[in-house]
Amino acid sequence: MYKLVGENDINNAREQVLKNRGITEELLAVGEEAVEDYMNYDNIIEGCELLMKHIEEGNKILVIIDSDVDGITSASLLTNYIWREFPTADIILQHHEGKQHGLSNDILIRDDVKLVVIPDAGTNDKKEIEELYKRGIEVLVIDHHELEGEYPTYGILINNQTSPRVKNKHLSGVGVVYKFLCAFADTFFLEEPTEFIDLVSLGMIADAMDARSEETRYYIKEGLKHVKNPFFKALTEEKKLGVYKPLGIMDIGWSIAPLINGTIRSGTIIEKQKLYTAMIYQRDCDTIAKMCKNAKSRQDSAVKRDMTKIEKTLVINEGDRIIIASSCGATKSKTGLIAGKLCSKYKLPVLLYSSEGDLCSGSARGLGEIDLKEDLNASGLGNGVGHGNAFGFSFKKEDESKVKEYFNELYKDVEFGEDVNLVDFEVYPFELYQEFVDEIASMEGEWGNGVDAPMIAIKDVPLNLTEENIKGKLNVIWDIYGVMCIKRFTSNVWKEEFIGKKKTVDIVARFVTDNFTGKGSLEIVEVIPTK
Repeated sequence: MYKLVGENDINNAREQVLKNRGITEELLAVGEEAVEDYMNYDNIIEGCELLMKHIEEGNKILVIIDSDVDGITSASLLTNYIWREFPTADIILQHHEGKQHGLSNDILIRDDVKLVVIPDAGTNDKKEIEELYKRGIEVLVIDHHELEGEYPTYGILINNQTSPRVKNKHLSGVGVVYKFLCAFADTFFLEEPTEFIDLVSLGMIADAMDARSEETRYYIKEGLKHVKNPFFKALTEEKKLGVYKPLGIMDIGWSIAPLINGTIRSGTIIEKQKLYTAMIYQRDCDTIAKMCKNAKSRQDSAVKRDMTKIEKTLVINEGDRIIIASSCGATKSKTGLIAGKLCSKYKLPVLLYSSEGDLCSGSARGLGEIDLKEDLNASGLGNGVGHGNAFGFSFKKEDESKVKEYFNELYKDVEFGEDVNLVDFEVYPFELYQEFVDEIASMEGEWGNGVDAPMIAIKDVPLNLTEENIKGKLNVIWDIYGVMCIKRFTSNVWKEEFIGKKKTVDIVARFVTDNFTGKGSLEIVEVIPTK
């Protein structure tokens, strides 16, 4: 199914696409003028002075690597910048055993450590930070997560969410670390951290920061123009990206970030250590990039098995406005990913939990305009920590039915959306021409979170596919009035329905640039039989 958005102005196609997204040419051409003053960040100079004090005193500094792409890029940016400016700085790194965050129980801090730096986490670790101060250990938190409860008494917190003067709330952890290092460089007359801007881009895309924010978009686009980190480069080469066309935001979001996250969530302890070695110490990058690809494949297989098991237990009644379900033994490192897939498939918010005693805890995913975390916390029945629609939660097992009743009532009038593709253009085959497709496909690198890729519906297409249209095992390729169309990952069921049978169909597709010809082409999203 599809729905046309806008005026269908194919003669002014580029303007139509921008108008449909509420953005302008100025956003696409954003430059350094969009960079916000780092002095808007509370405590940033105090944080710079604290870090320099411990570097100058030769103290041991512990940097905690948070367990996602934003976390590992934040740690890599911070440590590599410090080592570039102060090669003898005594920095040690520690990563989590699983998908924990901040000062979790698996982080053991030695007595000889004098400063703990927590990039991309730690804002709400108030109790743990207080305990470290009692041991004589100072703490610097550089984060972007929302503060739960009162402002911390101990430690220095640098966070765009807790700084009232900061306009851009759409920088992730690595973006805040970059702002901190810009301030650090200016304060102590050091080189700027621009050499590492590619890590900022990678981390922010992976953390789904809003590409409509001017400063965020500027950092993302600058980073993609200047990929220097050897491991980042090796990952793009492994996926054959950036060879035929410049790297785009969706290339990273769909192809590179999942390789790193897949290794963090499903890799062995040794594989995780190798991942951190490649990203931070820049060793064995090509070999470890291949390892990440294999780890992601294992994760995909495991998630598919777990999804099948969970879906067999699902009971979704008429009037249900949320899915609350057991994870059926899926590992905690995969529950967030599975919850997201369930949310996308069933178009309902999801609370996916495992039970321990009388407590249920797990991963939540929301959608649309709701703030699922805020709504859960407001219920008084559970507790959520994290982002508004992607967070960890807990509630008492005995309250599960009450939680469901609460959300069914709260969301009874909320439309979470049908499975409908929103298209920018609706045309008949004879209206399709190569220059039009080229123009929109040339913008492919601009689309990201908050700025969806444009789509087109082509009505009443005569389809007469044969075995000759099948390329490889999974792709089917044909053309409409000289414009190449490709349907990827076709199943045997799809082939049985459309190969060797004359049909008239409506086609929904997105605009892409073909790697080999450099021309615009159409990647088929949906084929809808009409006759």
